[in-house]
Amino acid sequence: MIKATRALVLFLLASVLAGVVLAAAALPFVGALGLTARSGAEYWDSLPGELEEPPLPQGSVLLASDGKTRLATLYLYNRKTVPLEKIAPIMRTAIVDIEDSRFYSNPGVDLRAMLRALKSTGTGEQVQGGSTITQQYVKQTLLLSAQTEEERAAAAGLSLERKLREAKMSIGLTQKYSKDEILAKYLNIAYFGAGAYGVEAAAQRYYSVPAAKLNLNQAATLAGLVQSPNGYDPLQFPDAAKRRRDQVLNRMAQLGHITVAQRDATIAKDLELNPSQPKNGCAASLEPFFCDWVTEALLDDPALGATEAERKQRLLEGGLTITTTLDVDVQTKAEKAVRQVVPADHRVAAVSVAIEPGTGQVKSLAVNREYGTGEGQTVLPLFSTAWTQPGSTFKAFTLAAALEAGVPLNTRLPGGDRHRSSVFDNPSSGYFRNAYDGHKKNLTLAEATAASTNTAFVQLQERIGTRAVAEAAHRAGVASLPLTGEGAVGPKEGSLTLGTREASPLEIAAAYATFAAHGKYCAPVAVTQIKDRAGTALPGVGPRCAQAFTPAVADTVTSLLATVMEEGGTGHEVALAGGRPSAGKTGTTEGHSAALFAGYTPQLAVATVVADPRGPHAHPLINTLGYDRVYGSDVPAVIWKKVMDAALAGQPVKALPSANPAYLLPSNTTLLPSVLGQSVDQARAQLEDAGLVVRTLRGPTPRSAAVAPGTVVGMEPAAGAPLVEGMEVTLTLAP
Repeated sequence: MIKATRALVLFLLASVLAGVVLAAAALPFVGALGLTARSGAEYWDSLPGELEEPPLPQGSVLLASDGKTRLATLYLYNRKTVPLEKIAPIMRTAIVDIEDSRFYSNPGVDLRAMLRALKSTGTGEQVQGGSTITQQYVKQTLLLSAQTEEERAAAAGLSLERKLREAKMSIGLTQKYSKDEILAKYLNIAYFGAGAYGVEAAAQRYYSVPAAKLNLNQAATLAGLVQSPNGYDPLQFPDAAKRRRDQVLNRMAQLGHITVAQRDATIAKDLELNPSQPKNGCAASLEPFFCDWVTEALLDDPALGATEAERKQRLLEGGLTITTTLDVDVQTKAEKAVRQVVPADHRVAAVSVAIEPGTGQVKSLAVNREYGTGEGQTVLPLFSTAWTQPGSTFKAFTLAAALEAGVPLNTRLPGGDRHRSSVFDNPSSGYFRNAYDGHKKNLTLAEATAASTNTAFVQLQERIGTRAVAEAAHRAGVASLPLTGEGAVGPKEGSLTLGTREASPLEIAAAYATFAAHGKYCAPVAVTQIKDRAGTALPGVGPRCAQAFTPAVADTVTSLLATVMEEGGTGHEVALAGGRPSAGKTGTTEGHSAALFAGYTPQLAVATVVADPRGPHAHPLINTLGYDRVYGSDVPAVIWKKVMDAALAGQPVKALPSANPAYLLPSNTTLLPSVLGQSVDQARAQLEDAGLVVRTLRGPTPRSAAVAPGTVVGMEPAAGAPLVEGMEVTLTLAP
């Protein structure tokens, strides 16, 4: 038998198993199945011989934008498959010696071991023992492939039928693969306990070394675990694990693969464990907040599958290598900036988002809080949730909508300390200027932007309509703003331009990146490349961009937002280092519930939000962080400058675009003056002196002690329109 050819061995084995020859030895086996020798042969032929081998479940890795820094590992099964050459030879020897010492000579099943198992089992329906490494691999693969409880029970059971099926598939595998290939497959599929699947994960779990570096003591310990991973778990039952290790060492010495001296010296040692806890999921990530956001984005990405269940399985079991957009250097500097200004244990949260214009790549997501559920920690997605109002950062969209409507840059708006609209619903006392606009009146768009004059922007929205502002914001990237359905922006919502609708920091950063990219909106993206376990890049990954505004409109908005950073603008105190040009906008919400600053250069757009995550309106920014009241021009602006200066250090200084000449009226153009707030007689006299035709109508504005009857509360065309002699102007009067 020993000297028989391989073909003869296969023949004899098949014959034994089918009951054709050696019937006496195999009689209990075929008898238990109710088979004669002839029907046994037919039965053998009917068994499947081809084993379907699905890819082993393996976790995915998130990498930073450098393609090297590991941010996180995401898995259901702690496994990393490795080729045989990355498994220490002593480990290969130990597992073969203890599990299947005739592995390299048997044809996939061990006839002698099988017959021993048959004899010891008797005529019962179950057969125990006798499995080769190849058969064990077949069993584990069948378990992995099982889709139902019935299939799992069939694969895990001890029935004669299952043994026969395993045997035939094992013979087929031996004909298909080399012995080394089968051994590698087994060592990668085997469970070693403590959540470690495969020898690489086991080596890291128990000894914090790769499988290639395992020594004799370690290899013998791991080889002993596969028989009973839980019963011999060295972390829980070290004495049992040591006894099992010693059995492995004795077997290796008996077979002459180690010396008696090596055996005795190793038996004298303890297990020498050096365990490490595997880092799984976002809680263990280098950047947990970013990891959370990336994971959510991937579960929505069709590149990973048609359904969420498919995408989740591929993410956690597909062995993907995912290169993200996170710039570790920018992230580190941004985290340092937010925590320098707002301490991690403060009740107020500071959030900063950095996006690359033109690609939508999110370079950093920084928050002053630690990740977790303990005191002063949070796991809330403060970056991507619309949890605060954007305040006056929203005025950028009103500017874009006005330019699209043909409003020229040198249009003048009345402004003023207070404005009661005849077009929009009014707050109880009307719309008020902000705290730092210097009581300016009769403002150009640039002057109104630099001073962030609330009354002027409400008047500008009156001229172009609320819908135009809402659509501009939506195109720029504020996707949470509802344009239709329940809660949609209404035509009389005059406060829209003041940023009273909630938006996420991510949306504001992406929208400002749209202006920086000459009007091209790119949805925020977290991933630049996904490779499968074979190293093949998946399709459908990359920027998703569309032209939201013409370059003329976007660049002109940039020229207006640049005035904010100049002397007299609300952001002049945070102009960037080295005279680097930038554009931006402050934002302070009603009641100081939140404060924001958003701004950009051609290379980077950053939005910073400061608010209390327990509820901004219930916990306003009053008497906190050393301020009586926090404005967008102080705490968030300081953070913004720190992030921008640090992130752009060493990068070339790039100029901002100028206003497009198409939005400038000729210098000799006369503009329609504002007569709002005047009596009808004063207004009529001024306009008729300018050669205009005046008509009046009574408005629906309720009578108020603050507005005398006959006072001009509206005019069409609006102030700032080009004045043409003989044109008609309609004045709306307070009743």
